Amino acid sequence: MPTDDSRKRKPRSRAREPKKLTPEFVFACGKLFCTQEEIGDLCGLSQGRISTILNGDPVLTQAFKTGRAQGKMSLRRAQAKKAIEDGNLVAQIWLGKQELGQSDKQETHDTHDVNVNVQFIAKWGKTPQEIAAAPPPPSPNQDLPAPDEDVIDSTATEDPDPPLGD
Repeated sequence: MPTDDSRKRKPRSRAREPKKLTPEFVFACGKLFCTQEEIGDLCGLSQGRISTILNGDPVLTQAFKTGRAQGKMSLRRAQAKKAIEDGNLVAQIWLGKQELGQSDKQETHDTHDVNVNVQFIAKWGKTPQEIAAAPPPPSPNQDLPAPDEDVIDSTATEDPDPPLGD
């Protein structure tokens, strides 16, 4: 009959010991644009713990910032090479917008053609041919002639009816 000692239990395995963060490791992760969560996954630590460690250690914080800055510089170098040396127009436009403050400016011009069919003129006794033979009206940019007696005052309070042609 087996004794209790014969049923030896396996010793409980310890959780993996978290890796110690070094400035070199944090710099390399920053250069690859790793998030704090990703660094934590690599080290066996939570994102919150990584954040606490980075914020509490100025050497690690600086290594992370320097790594990110160097990663950005490498990315810009690759983009500039693609834009300039390879002549990639899309990359040139994008870099111009990012670095030179350029933007797409769309000019809009509001133009409206107005076609007015003035039928009441026929009531004044003019035929369409007479109307067509008349000189064209002045353009809006031309000065209008000085008013004379035959011109109807549009500011008058009573507007007489035009004469009807029989």
